Amino acid sequence: MNRITAVILAGGKSQRMTYDKQEIELREGRLIEKLVYGLDAIFDRVLVVTNRPQLYGDLPCNAIADIHPGHGPISGLHAALTYSPTELVYLLACDMPNLNPAFIQYMVDCYEDVYDGVMTRKGEHIEPMNALYHRRLLPLVEKQIEAASYRIFHLAEKANFLYISQRVAREFSREGDMYYNINTIADLEDYEGLAMKKQDD
Repeated sequence: MNRITAVILAGGKSQRMTYDKQEIELREGRLIEKLVYGLDAIFDRVLVVTNRPQLYGDLPCNAIADIHPGHGPISGLHAALTYSPTELVYLLACDMPNLNPAFIQYMVDCYEDVYDGVMTRKGEHIEPMNALYHRRLLPLVEKQIEAASYRIFHLAEKANFLYISQRVAREFSREGDMYYNINTIADLEDYEGLAMKKQDD
């Protein structure tokens, strides 16, 4: 996908995890490495928004830093749209272990230039990760940061996103696991337990 840049947000505070999520270890290795290599197999370019660029020197990606750190995912989105060499960005968090290439391709196929991006929605709830964003959103993102409005939900209210229903998304991920994220040690243990169960099945 040469017209889209994949971006992993890895600059969060990891407060509930008790240690940096960039260091999450799965049975098959470091989670962030799994994500970088997985996205590198889909996209021509992979960026990681991080406060620890030294972790990525030997991986097929470029490390970038938040321009306005400390404001959560919208800071990472701002850096992604600023530094991306392409107009479209695919955004993922570093704690989401279940890449779904088929769904990513579906979003890309659905996208038209009249939209500012593509994301999943159920009622009023949106999924800002595992989503597409267009660079034209950058001025709006900058205005929100200046106004101390840091929720991507508020960005979505003002922008023209194509929304994929949860029903359609579940056709690609029956249990919704492509949106699963590891926030705590308990989440990590649950994920590893589910992974082992799938192997046994």
